[in-house]
Amino acid sequence: MGENISLLDDLDTLDIFVNEDLKKPENRVNVALFFLMQQNWFREWFLRQLDLDPNAIVYPPKNTEKRTRPDLVVVRCNKKLAWIEVELSKNSGQLREYEDQYSEPIKAVWGKSGDLSLVKIARYLEDKLGDESQEPFLPQATLSVMVLVKLIREGIEGHVGNPSRGRVSEEMCRHPLVAGLKERLKDKLRCESAPLADGELRASAFSEHGFSLRVRSPKAKEGTVSVLNISGSTGNEIVHFSTKNHLEKYLPGSRDKIKNYVLLLHCIDSDINPEPSGNDIRIRMNKVLKHLDKLARCVQDLARNPGV
Repeated sequence: MGENISLLDDLDTLDIFVNEDLKKPENRVNVALFFLMQQNWFREWFLRQLDLDPNAIVYPPKNTEKRTRPDLVVVRCNKKLAWIEVELSKNSGQLREYEDQYSEPIKAVWGKSGDLSLVKIARYLEDKLGDESQEPFLPQATLSVMVLVKLIREGIEGHVGNPSRGRVSEEMCRHPLVAGLKERLKDKLRCESAPLADGELRASAFSEHGFSLRVRSPKAKEGTVSVLNISGSTGNEIVHFSTKNHLEKYLPGSRDKIKNYVLLLHCIDSDINPEPSGNDIRIRMNKVLKHLDKLARCVQDLARNPGV
């Protein structure tokens, strides 16, 4: 673990998130889970369950550039190994969105399913507490274990799935980008989850402050792929566009349309790299809003895919 100490050399630059909203049961589980990571036996077991290096460290990362991140990041030797998303229920849509944005693996720790379930974590901890063959935990460690188990049990029992999950919130519907696209695309922009017809697009969200614009795809598991998205509760000043390679993977046969899409992005912001090494192209909102007419025509053209 010594090689990870360099992460702590400069606390001002450490990308750890410390402003968790503890009113939400899910966030309380995240905090308790993070604090229990200081127990080597738990952290190593947890990481092995996710097929990750047991010598890595785990912590909640900051959001950057108005972009939300998964709940936890796994790091060793200053290298990010994976991201972990924790949910009291499950959220396949958000997981797919993160998979579109990050090159590292995204691990799901969900209430009763995922790569590792919270139920399995609680059972493991209860078994450890009741194992008389091992040396008893110190009182503080015992308390940390009991707190996490209690938060998981109460959180899952009291969790009610959001009936509007997947729909864009009223707040985001008033966002200039969302409202502008809706005004131009009219009835071609759908909000419901029914299958899309040729030329139609879907507006969806995986958080109260999110928006994703999706088109039909013959390759994507759920039948759609994101063209652009915005997320985060502090201004939404960055638009994340899918890359050329990503769209070519999920929209085969649309290379000419994708080429026009990339040209438009370069027209919106001539400083961007049209073929970045990452998983998205980021453009400031004020630049995008000046080109809404062209953007609406471009994304609707991408939605016209007779090969689907």
